Amino acid sequence: MALTQAVVFAVLQGLAAIFPIGVSAHLALLTEFTGWSAPGPAAQAATQAGVLLAMLAYFWTDLFDMGAGVVRAAKGKRDPGARLAAQIFAAGVAATALFLGIERYAAGFADSREWIGWLGVGGALALLAFDTMCMTVKRVEHATFIDAVLIGLGEAVALLPGMRSAGGPVTIARLLGYERDEAVRFSILAGALPLAAVLVKTVIEARAAGAALEFGRMDLIVGAVGFVMALASLASLMSWLRRSSFAVFAVYRLLGAAAVLVLAYELIAF
Repeated sequence: MALTQAVVFAVLQGLAAIFPIGVSAHLALLTEFTGWSAPGPAAQAATQAGVLLAMLAYFWTDLFDMGAGVVRAAKGKRDPGARLAAQIFAAGVAATALFLGIERYAAGFADSREWIGWLGVGGALALLAFDTMCMTVKRVEHATFIDAVLIGLGEAVALLPGMRSAGGPVTIARLLGYERDEAVRFSILAGALPLAAVLVKTVIEARAAGAALEFGRMDLIVGAVGFVMALASLASLMSWLRRSSFAVFAVYRLLGAAAVLVLAYELIAF
């Protein structure tokens, strides 16, 4: 794969990992109109690592508070940081277990445009409905363990083929009444462990298939591109949500999913 193609895929992954717009639909459209193949396992792993590092970098203060809270809790002191760390861990374990448990059954649909399109439509409509109708009163500090597990399960579904989008856990968080920027914050924190599991899974599967994971200059570049795009996307999204809603992203995802369905059912000849 040429460097230009790998960078385009990394930009797309960095954007779609943060914005609730659906990466699967974009990948389907991109490969249809360009004829490009998907990036190799090394490039995929590098991009996933870049996105994960961007998430951790943006919310480093939360990570620091959780780490300090765990230390204080180990000394017998009650601490909100330790409680949040336990909730994030519970969400991550639930998400990782569910994802690894059902991914094998969904893998067969990974290249199905009908699957990608209809799930994209359903996800967009759910986000639009819940964002419009549900309360906006809760912050991460108000989270319960049940909230954390439910958002974690939404993260697991969002990692499945055809559902690759940040919209799943955000939709659950909005259903539970979290403020819009807090919904993203909670979803990103809860999604760090599952994303790390996906990264490890990518490496293991590549090695099992005999693929050489030799990270060269191109892989380092796409990893850096994924990091920069994800970090910039997070900053932009958090700023946007402090004054607006998810509606524009839901409508955009709905249009993208509709375009995939047009291709899937050959409603228009290109």
